[in-house]
Amino acid sequence: MSQERPIRLHAGPWSLEFERWTGWLRNICLGDDLVLRAAYVAARGEDWRTFRFHTITHHVCQEQNGFQASWTSECEELGFRWTMECRADSQSLNIVYQGRGTREFKTRRTGMCLLHPHEQQGQPIRILHPDGSHRDATFPSTIAPDHPFTEIVGFQLPLKSGIEVTAKLDGEIFETEDQRNWTDASFKTYCRPQNRPAPYEVQPEQVIQHAVSLDYRGDVVTSTPATTTHLSLKDTAWKIPMLGTQHDSEVDGFDFVLCQDPDSKVWRTIGGHPDTVFSLDRSSLDFIRGQFYYGLGENFVNVNTRQPDMEQFDGIGFGVNPQIHAFDDRSVMENIHAQSDVVKSALEISQTKPVFVGPIHLDDDRLSQPIGMAWFAASFATLASSGANALSFFEARHFNGPLDELYQSLREFREEEITLMTSTDPYRAIGFRLHSAERQQDFFVNMTPYLEEIAFEGQRLTLDPYEVKIMSMSERTKQ
Repeated sequence: MSQERPIRLHAGPWSLEFERWTGWLRNICLGDDLVLRAAYVAARGEDWRTFRFHTITHHVCQEQNGFQASWTSECEELGFRWTMECRADSQSLNIVYQGRGTREFKTRRTGMCLLHPHEQQGQPIRILHPDGSHRDATFPSTIAPDHPFTEIVGFQLPLKSGIEVTAKLDGEIFETEDQRNWTDASFKTYCRPQNRPAPYEVQPEQVIQHAVSLDYRGDVVTSTPATTTHLSLKDTAWKIPMLGTQHDSEVDGFDFVLCQDPDSKVWRTIGGHPDTVFSLDRSSLDFIRGQFYYGLGENFVNVNTRQPDMEQFDGIGFGVNPQIHAFDDRSVMENIHAQSDVVKSALEISQTKPVFVGPIHLDDDRLSQPIGMAWFAASFATLASSGANALSFFEARHFNGPLDELYQSLREFREEEITLMTSTDPYRAIGFRLHSAERQQDFFVNMTPYLEEIAFEGQRLTLDPYEVKIMSMSERTKQ
């Protein structure tokens, strides 16, 4: 059953989605242009733990010429509460966050966050600084190991349609990090800058207030949103990578098993040909036989910020965990789209030597639900069609029932090819084809918790929430 939809609000050319249960503002658009993927507030502990907030009250007023939304979220564990307001008219959109706690706590970061979509990579931006100066820059295409933008009090963003958006940030100094390092599909503008002392203390009854105001100039074009997602095959085919899992010993039904060596504590594969060891330092592990890959079994950021001399290594390995910065289902599904960027950046670092992705994690509860099936299928397709050589998904114990059936459907085509499909809205639905000289199968994935209609090669299909539909050519002919 599909879940509650966000509340869609609009004011002249502005539109956004208010997600009542998380308190996030999503898909902030100006006409057909996506300006921000999301705006929200976060609190990180002194150990970088991300605390969860729950919306307890909300009020929304949509009028003919604008809208106003206000809501309150709290974290009982911290004794901290946010009160928030968003107002918009035909010209400007303003968001104000005000937080106050009842007891002292230490934090690395507490305040407003803005997510720029990863699709803005390579696009220009003008950064406004506290002293009144500015710097013209671009969102990085290759994943940046350091902060691409710092000392921010605002920015000017020229959109592809020719409109220019100006954002003014209040309450603190901000900076931007490339969240694709953690396979988040965004660049995040946040406070406070990491060159400030941390952790720092938030005192009882201390007020934290941050705000962003958005304005624009230019002629806005708004078209009617499509209700059907159209898919079509791309021209490029990729060899399907080896598929493995995590376990402490060999397991039948997988190309290899990824585990931690009991003696050296490093990650290594067993059951594959050849076995592979992952380490940041080869010299201390010469006694272990097999290929040596540079990596830690953690997120790509560990590789990107400490890039190796590839003459010492046979490839690069890193893990994926889509739940580092956000836990909600929508963010977890959206973050799949950054995985192709990560593989492409890893191939640049490895100088085209093989890229191994694993361990790949997903919350255990999700793996027993339809969202786990959809995430697995979409992640496999994204990584496989980006050039990864081997993928290690989840722990072996999770592969039973429908998830194992899907895994074996993918593994049937090992050593064959995958072709990704273009999608008019990949955040709603994606597709891919596995094929050999003898046969082929098409996979269609609903990326949302709602019913979605797709169109492919003259046919229309309705996908249930998070459904993965597998169809052979004969099955599609019968539709």
